[in-house]
Amino acid sequence: DIDFSSKLVFPAMFVPSKVDLVTIRQSFLSACSLETKSKNICHQISLNQSSIGFGVHLGGGTRSLEVTNAVISPLTSVTKTIHQDALDPRFSKSSKYQLTQHEVLTAFLYVVFFGFLFGTLIPSYELWVNVFGYQTSIWVAVPALACALVLQTMSLTLVVHVFQSIALFKSEAKSEPLSQIMYLVYHNVAYSLQSYSFISVVVGSPIYNCIIKMMGGKIEGRALIFCNQIYEHKLITFCDKTIVDSSHISGHYSTFNDIVIGPCKVSGVLGQGVFAANALIISEESKPWHAFVGTYEDSKKHCFPMINDTESGLSRSLLSACSEE
Repeated sequence: DIDFSSKLVFPAMFVPSKVDLVTIRQSFLSACSLETKSKNICHQISLNQSSIGFGVHLGGGTRSLEVTNAVISPLTSVTKTIHQDALDPRFSKSSKYQLTQHEVLTAFLYVVFFGFLFGTLIPSYELWVNVFGYQTSIWVAVPALACALVLQTMSLTLVVHVFQSIALFKSEAKSEPLSQIMYLVYHNVAYSLQSYSFISVVVGSPIYNCIIKMMGGKIEGRALIFCNQIYEHKLITFCDKTIVDSSHISGHYSTFNDIVIGPCKVSGVLGQGVFAANALIISEESKPWHAFVGTYEDSKKHCFPMINDTESGLSRSLLSACSEE
């Protein structure tokens, strides 16, 4: 049960067995998990005018869960009801006209992207037909298919690089995207590149590092990178001898419709599940399942305190109250 004003980053979290137990009103949900059943008893989860961070786990308690007017930090477990009397200053309502305009422009940009996506298949098709021909031998067909997939990945990488350049144009100086619609479409485009292309096969290899550099990322020396996802490549820097183990690294963090964009620099050993967003990590080792948000020394916009469930202890978001305004 969700209204049109709410935004979901990962809709796959709503499996059929849970959708009728979850109510969402004017809220933002990043990639999180929902637990509506505890000790064979089903419970309701209700979110009202709240912002849920990356990797948050909702539910698992003995009663129904309600989160109202709250901002939940990344990698936090929420098992009890949270109710804030004051509405977060970053919350803003959208009119029906604004929602309609957003959907129309988003649909148009996706049509443009799908046009480019089909265009990336043309070089692979030409390679298959003109170089390998119609082969019946598996010894030729398998290498030909691999070459076609690599060429398609390189073509798609170029398309994503163009989308990234447009979406992040002057965004670092302003600490926010010029167009949120273009920026959100870019995120899905970047996700598709990393999830449904040849890149997922070469993660952790020197080839993967070369692709990061092609996208504008900086690698100072040698690095072993096993990332779940990377966004805003041009704003990401990996120091020499950095090891990244199944971490999520990006140059942005968001609360409701407020998106903050800035550099992200990591070093040392990042344990599994580390969430680094617009962060500066200079320690030799970062423990698994810790969040570093908005800690980069050149963060120019603002950061506010977030609510953490005391039962979690996993979130290390450095979002102290500070503002440039």
